[in-house]
Amino acid sequence: MGGLQGVHLTETCEEDGPNLITHVETAPSTSPDLRALEAVDDDLSEKGLLPERHLVDAGYMGSKEMADARHGHGVDLFGPVRRDGSWQAKIPGGIDSTRFEIDWEAQTATCPEGKKSRYWKPELNRHGRDVVAVLFAKAVCDACEKRPLCTRSRFTGRELTLRPRPQHEVLLEARKRQSTEGFWERVPSPRRRGGDRLPRGSRLRFEALALRG
Repeated sequence: MGGLQGVHLTETCEEDGPNLITHVETAPSTSPDLRALEAVDDDLSEKGLLPERHLVDAGYMGSKEMADARHGHGVDLFGPVRRDGSWQAKIPGGIDSTRFEIDWEAQTATCPEGKKSRYWKPELNRHGRDVVAVLFAKAVCDACEKRPLCTRSRFTGRELTLRPRPQHEVLLEARKRQSTEGFWERVPSPRRRGGDRLPRGSRLRFEALALRG
């Protein structure tokens, strides 16, 4: 026998019709859920069964996967995403990354105090994924009265690590949507259809809305 397999089930969830399984994808149980998404969407596309929206749990909601689903297949991944874990996002008045205006064409970031970044460089993070490193001048940040809410670095100005633009934008949108009323009633969970799990977390259902065609 092989190793324990995970099963990713895509099913419709129309209010006025039966729930039909439209795709079954298997993968090693040790494989992260989000790695199944590309194969699932490719196969659904070949069948002409791509949904406009996939209701999924947090294990599928990577920023790259959200961007790929939207721009590659026109599919909206709908599920919970991780909250910003930075210390700035956890304190009252903290200046987290959402407070910066990003000009992707000019390759600059502007802070809430109107100061522009001095450094912008695409690079790879420690996981080998594309990011953009952004840095503000130390002298500018040292002179800013909002510095305690923005950076604790003694040697540099404020630093930002941005995802590529498509990923950055879909992640911001997902976090904003997550804060809206009624969001959690629609998210799959282990207690509701669309988030059914067998012991050891070996099974998860996608829910698909408004099948095209």
